[in-house]
Amino acid sequence: MAYFAEPKKEYFKGIDFTSLGNKLIETDGPNPIRKFLKQRTKAYFGAIESVDQYQLDHANWIDEYQGTMEFLGSMKEYFDSAGDNLGGAGYGTFAIDNLKTVKEIVEKFKNYNPSLASAVGFIAGTVGTSLKMEGDRFGQIMDIYKNAEYRYDQLHKNSTELNKGVTINVNVVIGTNGGGYTNIMIYDISTHRYLSGGKIVHRN
Repeated sequence: MAYFAEPKKEYFKGIDFTSLGNKLIETDGPNPIRKFLKQRTKAYFGAIESVDQYQLDHANWIDEYQGTMEFLGSMKEYFDSAGDNLGGAGYGTFAIDNLKTVKEIVEKFKNYNPSLASAVGFIAGTVGTSLKMEGDRFGQIMDIYKNAEYRYDQLHKNSTELNKGVTINVNVVIGTNGGGYTNIMIYDISTHRYLSGGKIVHRN
């Protein structure tokens, strides 16, 4: 009995899976240095799963945090504005007509956080829920990073010699209907403490 099967190609027609994780092409600008501990992309049961686990030292965590917040803020602002202008309508032709704008935002910021950029680009290109809900999801991811930065700072404010950075896990699963989830977990390297995380459901 076969437990794993390649997804039917028509399910993912037009989606470029080579953009996942560290395979993204770098652009000009800051590029935080990551130490990858685990990285894989696999297909099973008609779904695609991407797993990235990497570490950032203190300086590179600050760079990635700032770039990630700017990136997610741009995505949230774009989708919130689009949702307001269209009364929170579903994607429809809007997704097709404006996917270029989404890709431009991802392209601009992806070298700050390629794992998250691939997830965001993937979600934005496949999910068919309301635009306002997409903006809310980006806000959820922003909260995860904000909480991690705050707890990291509080943890080491009296012992800066322990500012050794963080370990980040980004697990993305996209199903044949565009549904799935992004699971993010962030840990402190020096104390191994959990800083922040959460599961963002794309669509049921």
